[in-house]
Amino acid sequence: MIQKMNNKPEEILLVSGVKEIGKAVNLNRERVALTILGIANEDYDLINQKFQQYTEDGEITDVEKPSLQRELDAIDRDFQLLRRETRENGLGDSDEYREYEDKYNQLSALLTKIINSVGTYGASDVYEINNYYTQYTSAATALGNLILETQEINSTIDSYYARTSVIVNIIPEAVPVNTTTSISAQIVYNGSAIDMTDISASAVSFGLTGLATGIQSSAFGLPTGASVVITELTHSAVVSNCKSFTLAYEGIGATGVNVTCQVILDSDSMPF
Repeated sequence: MIQKMNNKPEEILLVSGVKEIGKAVNLNRERVALTILGIANEDYDLINQKFQQYTEDGEITDVEKPSLQRELDAIDRDFQLLRRETRENGLGDSDEYREYEDKYNQLSALLTKIINSVGTYGASDVYEINNYYTQYTSAATALGNLILETQEINSTIDSYYARTSVIVNIIPEAVPVNTTTSISAQIVYNGSAIDMTDISASAVSFGLTGLATGIQSSAFGLPTGASVVITELTHSAVVSNCKSFTLAYEGIGATGVNVTCQVILDSDSMPF
């Protein structure tokens, strides 16, 4: 908070917003991993053995159908879980998901037709159950692996940003009449200040609220290449393309000015 000298200084908002989702990512990763392990290992072998029993004589009786329904219910639960994970990770348009959905629909349609049939089901497509289930589990495993890879990448990036904070340095906070205050950005990574000469000015912008009524751009001291956009209606401004600037006393509103800072960096080319 920047205030005029006759106002009591208040605490500065130091840190820009940080999206802390590491724990959620870890939980999602564990949940998907458990599902894939279940499909690919014990459950797969067990269900496959059951399907072989169902189809070895080419017929499925009314006595066997409730058990087949339970297997379909389990498959449906796995599908709903993986579909939710797919959406959460932005993979709904992936080839892996489309293949998985196709194989699920194929298997589900056949099992549903058999379960809803009247009397013993003995059509020739009963022998396709094992093949359809194998294709389904293969597609599920491929999709699950893609989800895990995506979450691993996101987790690394989120962990990186969670260790990074952006500080707004304001000197002085209480500004005497006819003077200016200096505002600058500082990045702290793992508790250490980063040399800002390695950060491009184009990556940095400041947001200011609480500016004086009728403020003009002349109240800002901007370095070459920087710009300011003032919104008189909300007494706010955005300063872009600079890592530091000054604000004159006359630009400060009666209740003080709040300053936030945003730094946008390419995660593949971080200078720290």
